Amino acid sequence: MLKKGNGLVHTRQSKFKVIRQLIKAEPKITIQRVCRLLELHVSSYYYTPEIRPEDEAIKKRMAKIFEESFHSYGKRRLAFDLKKESERFFRNLKTEYLNGLSFINHQSVVAAVERYIRFYNYKRLNSVIDYLTPVQKRQELLKVA
Repeated sequence: MLKKGNGLVHTRQSKFKVIRQLIKAEPKITIQRVCRLLELHVSSYYYTPEIRPEDEAIKKRMAKIFEESFHSYGKRRLAFDLKKESERFFRNLKTEYLNGLSFINHQSVVAAVERYIRFYNYKRLNSVIDYLTPVQKRQELLKVA
């Protein structure tokens, strides 16, 4: 069968291109048969992804990281950088807010974390995103998209 790396078909999009070319060249061949030969599920041929604004914002952030790295990032390094940003949030939560506090029960911890998340998202200015709050930066990105 046709597999990645054999020089014939590499990506889903190139498989779709092959399917379209085969259907034009051989009208008697069904899409189902060609998909089966390419080891591609028929429903994926007809599938069109839903594009959400938040996905576009993440894609732009990934592209920015990629551009800043002079195109030297692989999948693992990109995932590491995106994970690093979320870890920074938890570090800030611990050092700025939770250190020195003591809690009576689980509900008081949850309430304290929820208060900090609201503060972090709506009031705390972040130097990494040009001294905007995360909500302001997200709104800015959605306007661009």
